Amino acid sequence: MPDKISSITESFSAKTINSLCKRLLANDGLTESLPGNGSIHNDRPLPFIGVFRRPPNNGDPGTEKLISGEASYLIADSQFDDYTPTLVRALAKELTRKFNAVLIVEIWAADPLQGENNHSDGGCRPGFTILTSRNRPPSKTIEALVKSLEAVKINKQKAEVKVTYGENRCSCRTTPLIQHREARKLNCFVIGIEIAPIYRDSKTGEVFPVLLRLFQRRFAHALRRGFFEFSRSHTTFRPGNYLALGKRTLGKEVLTIDRKLAEISNSFDFLLQATPVNMKDAWDSFVRLRYKRKPVFYYRPLPIDPAFVKLKLYKIILERVEDPTLAHLFRLKRRELDRQLTMMEDLETDRFLFGGLQLYGKLDDGFIDTAKNLLLRIPNDKSSNSDKGSLDANEFARKAEEEFDYYRGLYPGMSTRIEIREDIIGLMVSHGNLLIGHQTTIPASRVNALLAHEVGTHVLTWVNGKVQPFQQLYTGLPGYDELQEGLAVLAEFLVDGLSGSRLRLLAARVVAANSLVDGSSFVDSFQELVEIYQFDKKTAFTVTSRIFRGGGLIKDAVYLRGLIKILEYVKNGGNIEPLYIGKIAAEHVLMVNELRLRKVLVPAPLRPRFLDDPLVKTRLDRVRSGISVLDLVS
Repeated sequence: MPDKISSITESFSAKTINSLCKRLLANDGLTESLPGNGSIHNDRPLPFIGVFRRPPNNGDPGTEKLISGEASYLIADSQFDDYTPTLVRALAKELTRKFNAVLIVEIWAADPLQGENNHSDGGCRPGFTILTSRNRPPSKTIEALVKSLEAVKINKQKAEVKVTYGENRCSCRTTPLIQHREARKLNCFVIGIEIAPIYRDSKTGEVFPVLLRLFQRRFAHALRRGFFEFSRSHTTFRPGNYLALGKRTLGKEVLTIDRKLAEISNSFDFLLQATPVNMKDAWDSFVRLRYKRKPVFYYRPLPIDPAFVKLKLYKIILERVEDPTLAHLFRLKRRELDRQLTMMEDLETDRFLFGGLQLYGKLDDGFIDTAKNLLLRIPNDKSSNSDKGSLDANEFARKAEEEFDYYRGLYPGMSTRIEIREDIIGLMVSHGNLLIGHQTTIPASRVNALLAHEVGTHVLTWVNGKVQPFQQLYTGLPGYDELQEGLAVLAEFLVDGLSGSRLRLLAARVVAANSLVDGSSFVDSFQELVEIYQFDKKTAFTVTSRIFRGGGLIKDAVYLRGLIKILEYVKNGGNIEPLYIGKIAAEHVLMVNELRLRKVLVPAPLRPRFLDDPLVKTRLDRVRSGISVLDLVS
């Protein structure tokens, strides 16, 4: 065995190291297998490398995952420790020549038998020991690492972080990657991070996969903050933000998984399946029954077998995604698709409502009180639109086509279309297409608002998402509805088309959703809107039908909740333009910003037309100053 290892090392050293160094500096990216199932990855030249040396017999399970999602890492097998220091020195020499200095961060897990933080139940405190040179420590980098690692919180416990100064900056089981004198000569800084391995059972070594994924995401952000500070303090490299230091290359495996998830998402239209096809007949029936009995709704046949699609969904092996941010987003998307598929199986059963609560979240008391307050304080002006005329479906479609033509002029690749259909009521955007119910009538005063809502927000974000290499941006990141609808209603306000009656309608949906959750019947909810909140019967029927469809769908409540949250976002200094990059949720804004800074995402080709209007900018300044949802129509 020693002869074989020696032979592999000599062959590797002679034939590969110089080539690896040249490729590393060529800006083309470098991913190479190393002896003993090791690997090196640099998707671009960077003045730092994360290193993990795998102990014999895989004696440190899970730990290598903590750096395998980084933009620059080296994973080596300890049995080939003859070549690893040679390779690290060669890489350090070349990177120092390019950036003036280089940082090597080696990680390993502490002996679980010696740590106080490790317990077999996984309910333990994260801990890190940073090992650095006494004579020449990169002080600002150490400070940044300590601060960011102390912010790592797992199992409701913040991490304990210690700093040890000395010449030993590696595990006691290995030899130094670079001796102190040589590191000084190369202007190479070496830091070791010993990690309390709370992500595995201290007795059996079994990895806790969910805990490991969480640990990886939080450790990655801490590590990149250290890399960022080192780059600013010691090198000629000037990243704009620590988030930009993650991987830029998606890799074939990531693109394949993204494509498969998008294919499943595109194989059905959840909202269309939950929308009755006989709304007009149901209304006529409800009138004949003197509003005393819930009408019968009919739905489209399912175009897929949910159980079979779920099987395909869980055959997608997300564990192959090393990037912690993308892996997290993929898992969230899989969970959302799973719930939607379950809900389609549960259509017209009591279980459908509970699936919706999982998808869209519960309605808290404060939010419900806000909705009721809006209904009581905004006058019920039934005549506000009566003197301004209206547009039928064909006339509105022509207006929408003008909007489409404007955006096609900016981006000829826009392939979405407008359809007038008999199987829907009102307006709907599906897979980027604007669907208009053939009996739809649009008040003239609402045309610009609906164009800004449906085309300037929903269609536009679909088109912008479609150009991204990451397809989840157009199929929709999980839970995107709330931010999308809030952004769309804000657009109505910005173009001066958000009326009191429109805001009352959004509040009515919340009240109806609350009635549904509380166990009220269709008729009771309808009567509440008519008798207490003074809605006309046809409007009350439409609101109640949308909420009670399929067995109970509270999605319509997210319009008002999303609007409230977007007002808060803008008031706190948030810029709305980045939100049009695709179909994203509020919780994804930081992650999407990270992917944008890492250049995983490309610039969006379209921005809403209305944002160029000086009057819109004035109204947006009002929002920035801080206004309540009631102020939008006062």
